Amino acid sequence: MNKVNIYLVPFSLLIGGSIATAQMLSSYVSTDPAANGFTPSENGSAPPIYYDQEEYKPIVTAVNDLQRDIMAVSVFRPDVKACSNAFPPSNKEIIIVGTIGKNKLIDQLIQEGRIVVEGLKGCWETFSIQMIKQPFTGIEKALVIAGSDLRGTLYGIYDISKNIGVSPW
Repeated sequence: MNKVNIYLVPFSLLIGGSIATAQMLSSYVSTDPAANGFTPSENGSAPPIYYDQEEYKPIVTAVNDLQRDIMAVSVFRPDVKACSNAFPPSNKEIIIVGTIGKNKLIDQLIQEGRIVVEGLKGCWETFSIQMIKQPFTGIEKALVIAGSDLRGTLYGIYDISKNIGVSPW
């Protein structure tokens, strides 16, 4: 009897923690453009998605999946752009997707202290999703999906899809 209780307590804490985390993460997607969250489409377009040319190949596949998922919920197709050294051109909102150490835009935001990644460095399969105001000249807002490694970045991309209402399965 005691063995069952010992195993149930950690299991129930794990389930409860997962539910709490899911509730916290769901607040970054908004249907209201005035909110501080991410709006998948606004004023007849969707924000372009930027990834680094040096990214892992599965990231490119997942970015294309995200493009398709945003189009499924908004009917607007976001542009997908590979960038290396250049800043993104002026745009109201953009999405930046990448792995720490493989994406120059994300690495620059980290170096400037614009995004917080202390919980990611040295970890496996973790990600951070943050809204950054004026990350670069001419850009009002960026949704930054930063992964600690390949899988972390993939999980972050598909978490966006889940939160806009598209099942990753």
